[in-house]
Amino acid sequence: MVFSKNEGFIVMSDIHANSSDTDDMTVTTTAMRVSCNGGGGALGHPLIWLNIGEDNAVTCPYCSRHFIKTEEEN
Repeated sequence: MVFSKNEGFIVMSDIHANSSDTDDMTVTTTAMRVSCNGGGGALGHPLIWLNIGEDNAVTCPYCSRHFIKTEEEN
């Protein structure tokens, strides 16, 4: 999936999920706001926007996917 970044926000497909099977539910990002749709399709959930918290992480209340903020890329 590929969506686009808009004004510092990041859409689900712009983030890069870890390739390990054990980390499929953990996604790293450099944005402070992310969206999640549970992977889309019939097994997905409604598109929601989540704000990364002070602990540099947020969990989707629908699918429990974890988003973790990392340092900005150079």
